[in-house]
Amino acid sequence: WGGGGSQDEDEEGYTPQQVADSSLRDHLLTQLSELSIPLRDRQIVGALIDALDDDGYLTQALDEIAELFPESFELEDDELNIGLKYLQSFEPAGVGARGPAECLALQLKAMPASTPYRTEALKIVDGHLPLLAARDFTKLRRVLHCDEACVKSVRELIRSLNPRPGSSF
Repeated sequence: WGGGGSQDEDEEGYTPQQVADSSLRDHLLTQLSELSIPLRDRQIVGALIDALDDDGYLTQALDEIAELFPESFELEDDELNIGLKYLQSFEPAGVGARGPAECLALQLKAMPASTPYRTEALKIVDGHLPLLAARDFTKLRRVLHCDEACVKSVRELIRSLNPRPGSSF
């Protein structure tokens, strides 16, 4: 008898933790619904959204996604690339990336051009992430043509980015 009443009390006092109000897919589909684009483009972006993993990455090759459409759809490569550009313009910044470097680059490009060290950070993520990962600050200074303080600031900017944009959903 002692256990019966307390379970009801526990349930009444239980407040589920809200991790996120919606899934990443729902969040992206809402943004898609707000775009004024033709139905065909909407269908392409929708297919790309469905192909994202939990971190917000597009791990399938575009040609594999193209194969999901019926032949009668007559999908062209350019259409998929345009759809991908739409998707990559959505929030959270970095979604739709095909790898960590592209993800970080998308986030940097979403920042105002006046963001300090943005240009240098883009140069690192576009081709020199292994140097950063290896903490090879000497080579990074040479690549960026700047001093130690600059490299440190670039590193901090890159570290402030989210390499898994979909993980918060």
